[in-house]
Amino acid sequence: MTEMKVINEDRLSQFFVLSDGINYELKWDDSRLTTHIKEINKEDYSAYLSGERTGEELMHKASYGVWPAIQEAQDKVKKERAEKRPIVLISNPKNQKLFSQEELEKLIPLAEKAWIDWKGKLPDNYVSPIN
Repeated sequence: MTEMKVINEDRLSQFFVLSDGINYELKWDDSRLTTHIKEINKEDYSAYLSGERTGEELMHKASYGVWPAIQEAQDKVKKERAEKRPIVLISNPKNQKLFSQEELEKLIPLAEKAWIDWKGKLPDNYVSPIN
């Protein structure tokens, strides 16, 4: 086997890409200064080089074997969760941005009732997104 050499350094994501011309590896140190070396395939490295994927996404793929969920998929899951448990619209108001005003007008009263049933009153700093 030929020696692996550094062919790319991503200072922002803090990793190195190594290759022997056939095989590719991603090397980085975590917050505990533990060194990780994971195999990656040429297609994934090419997607990173072309800008289709970020360094952070490449590290995720190397670590877990899958690309991270895209933002739309994450938002869909958050929205579905909030529809099932509207109380999260109060505990995490950022979730309100996922809904239209019409949707909030249906969900917020449910969320407020659930919160009051749970805590006895709405949070002191709570501002309703519906008027």
